[in-house]
Amino acid sequence: MRRVSLYDPFTGQENIDLKEKLMFLISPAYCNLLRKMAVGLTGNHKLTVQFLPPGHPEMGMTDGSRIMINTLHQKFVNEPIEKITEYCLALVVHESLHPLFTSFQCVQDAGSKRPNETDNVVFVRRSLFNILEDARIERIGAFKFPGVAYAIESLNNFLYEEPRDYTGRKEIEILLGHILDFVSVGKTRGELEGELGVLWKKIEPIALMAKFSDTCNGC
Repeated sequence: MRRVSLYDPFTGQENIDLKEKLMFLISPAYCNLLRKMAVGLTGNHKLTVQFLPPGHPEMGMTDGSRIMINTLHQKFVNEPIEKITEYCLALVVHESLHPLFTSFQCVQDAGSKRPNETDNVVFVRRSLFNILEDARIERIGAFKFPGVAYAIESLNNFLYEEPRDYTGRKEIEILLGHILDFVSVGKTRGELEGELGVLWKKIEPIALMAKFSDTCNGC
């Protein structure tokens, strides 16, 4: 990639074309920038940061020693570099918080199939645990590291504003999406009706309790 200035010094507008932008977002320099964010937050100098392939469905993930970020995720790749960096900061913060505050044994237990359980039961338990645990660690992270809370809030609001089509979706998928919105941005896309609405009234206080739990055992 040729040496360029990212921004016009007079207008503040991006000064690179799309190809250069995409190359910059997967460059060693950008990866090192994200790693410095992670190390600065955790104090763990052994932590490494890698890029996920652009077509990968996940935005970020971690195994406790590595943080993997999709800087070219299709949901935000067309945003300005400044916003993408803000969202990547949120992802780095989020994934950095897991080794600090999440029990990976709880993660494993949530996804393990127990005697007489169906795959659907395991899917619901794992999905619900992930939603609530993500919200829990982000709440803790915002309290302990208030300087980066804006990035998490920005990404969550960006994802909330995305249209979500529930046509043909199962009721449990609709309910999980409702819970995700509630614990991540504190609002929902509308009222649930019928049996789902009744069930939500029972789940709502439990979801809040899990979000404000001190440990993931509370999820």
